[in-house]
Amino acid sequence: MDKAKDWLYELAPRTVTSWESTTKAFLEKFFPTSRVILLRKKISGIQQGPGESFPVYYERFNTLVASCPQHQMKEELLIQYFYEGLLPLERQILDASAGGALVDKTPVAAKILIANRALNAQQYEGVGGRDHARPSQVNELSAISELQSQMANLSTLIS
Repeated sequence: MDKAKDWLYELAPRTVTSWESTTKAFLEKFFPTSRVILLRKKISGIQQGPGESFPVYYERFNTLVASCPQHQMKEELLIQYFYEGLLPLERQILDASAGGALVDKTPVAAKILIANRALNAQQYEGVGGRDHARPSQVNELSAISELQSQMANLSTLIS
């Protein structure tokens, strides 16, 4: 913020004569093409991390989009990148929330649906949730123990 303020005060008089020219000069100064390209790549390749909740992913996506004011991506494309980066289960939940498929919604309707889903998930995050990792670990351990037992029996028979 201080750098932007200093830049504005250091501009030669009559360098910018309209809001549009000010905006253009500001973006050229603080958002060079190389930075815009990097941010576009980050936006288009965003992925929800394993264990990352829907609201956290949604907030991270919005922060990334806001960090590049001149990304020049259409709303449909942004929604597509967001959707493609979701974990498969989250994608299915979002499609079910859309009443079939999110892609059938208009960009405005899709954006509202996503925002509502994130808000609702954030409000009830952790309420009534179950820890699914523990049962699968127990099953995996019991399966390994069973295999070891079978191998021991097989070794005894062969001997």
